[in-house]
Amino acid sequence: MNGIYSLSIVLFLFLQTEAQTKVGFIMSLKNATATLKHRDGKTENLTEKDFYRVLTIDHKLKVGKNGQMQIWLCDNSRPLVPPGKWFSVPSNIICSKRSGPSKRELLENVFSIGARHMTPQRGDNDFILFPTESMELTDTLRPKTAILRWAAFNGKLRLKITVIGDDTLHWEQDDVPGAENFYTSDSLRLFLEKVRERNQDAKLKLTINAVFDNQQAENNAIFTIFPKNRETSLQEELAGVKEDNSLLLHLFRADIFASYGLRIETADEFEEALKLAPESVELLNATATAEEQAGNLTRSRELMNRLRFEHK
Repeated sequence: MNGIYSLSIVLFLFLQTEAQTKVGFIMSLKNATATLKHRDGKTENLTEKDFYRVLTIDHKLKVGKNGQMQIWLCDNSRPLVPPGKWFSVPSNIICSKRSGPSKRELLENVFSIGARHMTPQRGDNDFILFPTESMELTDTLRPKTAILRWAAFNGKLRLKITVIGDDTLHWEQDDVPGAENFYTSDSLRLFLEKVRERNQDAKLKLTINAVFDNQQAENNAIFTIFPKNRETSLQEELAGVKEDNSLLLHLFRADIFASYGLRIETADEFEEALKLAPESVELLNATATAEEQAGNLTRSRELMNRLRFEHK
């Protein structure tokens, strides 16, 4: 990364807790490692593997005399930490209240250090992974990025989508290789767009028939289509992100997609961010979580294995 260690980038904005206020994050470190001092006086060294590091008003930072550290605070300031001296995070920072429930959930469940919360878990007993078979969660598919995922199966599958309450619209695909464990196509995207044009509030049912040894097994999942009237607001929010830092840009975009419940797009943005900081433990963790939410268990497990074996 051209000698620049991106230590930590979090999205807008931070949670209030009884013990402390999260007010910012370490944005970058050049030509040195850094030291973080906690409220109790304990210190820890930070490296490129500590990509995600939230700052509170109790934290102090120090970077080597030839190094440069920049932090981001929730008042949108980006102070530089002076080399060789302790820098105290300002105690008068006030974080905006604009962070909605979806952003708080993302911060807690995806970006919290070391945490991977999935409710409900995917893949434990389900065959269809995206959209989920869960009764507790209804996934949303966006026509232009629609993808179907299932547990890998050594046989042939028949995919069928019907519109609940409308017998005139359906889509089918036969002889799909089960080992591929995902499917997408122009015909699938066009069908979903057609349904959305007719009824953007429709509920749909995906049925997957697995054929093996002259026997069949059927699994079903209910999902919705991302409403067309929300595409405009989504595009406006995406266009409103003005950020020169590519890593920040992808994380801000991931936050927006997550707030709209678009799990495929959220995972894609985390993957792009991970390309820019492949050694980041926390970004590996966050990307693994995002891929799990998008039903891509193969990729999620690959990333978690990297965490276990490369970053013990």
